[in-house]
Amino acid sequence: MITTEIKNKIASAIRERSAMYPSSAKYAMKLGINKSILSRIMNGETERVLDNARWVSIARLLDVAIGGQTTWMRAETPVYVYVTE
Repeated sequence: MITTEIKNKIASAIRERSAMYPSSAKYAMKLGINKSILSRIMNGETERVLDNARWVSIARLLDVAIGGQTTWMRAETPVYVYVTE
């Protein structure tokens, strides 16, 4: 279940990045949603706008951390050392 707090975090990221696109139609297409849904999110509406799977996919697209995700740590294996040299 995606909480309201997480939805607001994703919606905030959507609003912040909207200036990078020339039109809301193109931005909505990039996010994989309808232009009217994007408009509702831009106006602050988050409940019953998208299903949980779509919220998660947008969060991943915009690099929004949505939970207790662990950070990646690199392991300096022989392959890693070879590739980075």
